[in-house]
Amino acid sequence: MTNTPLDDLKQAQKSNIIADERFQGWKSRLSRTDAGSVRYNYQNIKLIFDNDPNLAKLMAFDAFAGMEVMTKKPVWNRPNVSSEKTRIPFTDDDEVQVRNYIRETYGMTGDNTKLFADVIKGKALEQVFNPVISHLNECRKHWDGKQRINSLLQRYLGVTDTPLMSLAFKTMMVGAVARAYHPGTKFDYMAILTGSQGIGKSSMLAKLGGPWYTDAMQGYNSKDDIQVTLGYWIIEDSELSAMKSSKIDQVKRFITRTIDRLRLPYGRRVSDYERRFVLWGTTNQATFLHDRTGGRRFLVFQCDSQKRTANVMQDLTQREVDQVWGEAVAEYQSGFKLHLSDNMEREMEHVRTEYQSTDQAAEAIMEYLDVLLPVEWPRLSNLDRRFYIQAVLENANTELVGVNQRTKVTVKEIQSELFKHDLRDATDRRYAREATQIRDIMRNLDGWSYAPKLWVNGRSVSGFKKT
Repeated sequence: MTNTPLDDLKQAQKSNIIADERFQGWKSRLSRTDAGSVRYNYQNIKLIFDNDPNLAKLMAFDAFAGMEVMTKKPVWNRPNVSSEKTRIPFTDDDEVQVRNYIRETYGMTGDNTKLFADVIKGKALEQVFNPVISHLNECRKHWDGKQRINSLLQRYLGVTDTPLMSLAFKTMMVGAVARAYHPGTKFDYMAILTGSQGIGKSSMLAKLGGPWYTDAMQGYNSKDDIQVTLGYWIIEDSELSAMKSSKIDQVKRFITRTIDRLRLPYGRRVSDYERRFVLWGTTNQATFLHDRTGGRRFLVFQCDSQKRTANVMQDLTQREVDQVWGEAVAEYQSGFKLHLSDNMEREMEHVRTEYQSTDQAAEAIMEYLDVLLPVEWPRLSNLDRRFYIQAVLENANTELVGVNQRTKVTVKEIQSELFKHDLRDATDRRYAREATQIRDIMRNLDGWSYAPKLWVNGRSVSGFKKT
């Protein structure tokens, strides 16, 4: 069958020999195969992202969260996302949808998904923003100059109005600002709100943190625990559940860390993530600090529903929250110190002691470690050592005089001298659980650290040494 002039024209258009209106402008720069199909390559994918009205300026990079986001609702179906939302996390499903959209719209097919990932990353990095810094800058710009931080916890949570409580809360607020503007800033505190349920402790934190608040903290040690923190600014350990499942030394190391080293799932590289968040805990327990000093890293606020004059949920508005953050930024810019003075630290230590929790075994071990040892100690038999320790603990008379502080100890010594077990019994299966408990207590005691090699009674053993 002979082609008509119209058939020839249609064939020419398909082969990209004649450019009609559909291929004018940027589309004419798409490289094609001899058959007229759009080639699957980096240049074409980037050209489409640069010019397609549904993809142009779609991608951005959230520097606070360290992730790609979309600046508007995409053309493909994205459940539970309103058209007004402007910072939508870009997921693996979205990447699949992008490939499908380009395949269906431009007839471009291929299997190299890395090309898409590279283009998406590159386009996102062309629009870098930090939403927390932008928010804080706006708060500072519109701050009316009135001080609200000093009275916020008093008004809404009934915290006692003292210079210490006001300063401690301001320290937490300015610490959060410092971590936002300068990630990795040294900040060694975790705040704990304690008081009855329903007063609004978690609601207060949620309002302060806004979209950058989470209560998903599960622990203080694993890679997953660190990953939970990414993209968040105010992190709550609700009911101190994560702390309860962690050793106190793990918690303290986590609090004072400034950089987290992590390789994300499916990531190719290990990356350093500078700390951008501050930690808060909430609890209604009367005691929750589990070492002798109470832990100088914890700032404790006692909340009292009878003393509050306003309700968090009903009265704390977004405007007031913004004003509080504006004040915190001003304090940060004026050089506010991110640690308590020595006098204030001593006052906070008195507060902490009210919430110190020790079980009977821990209490006994701490008392045992405080017993001064006589100069004859190295020459005493195991039984004589036990008699001496028991006499001192029971305030009984003893011929020996304690003069030296104990500097090292083993689990077996504690079992023998304190709990009055024969040393040969210390390895018995019946005492294995007790030995584990002693190790856990010792690992969590301030002033003592694990030592894999100690010289005790003429031989090298593992134990604990005073630091």
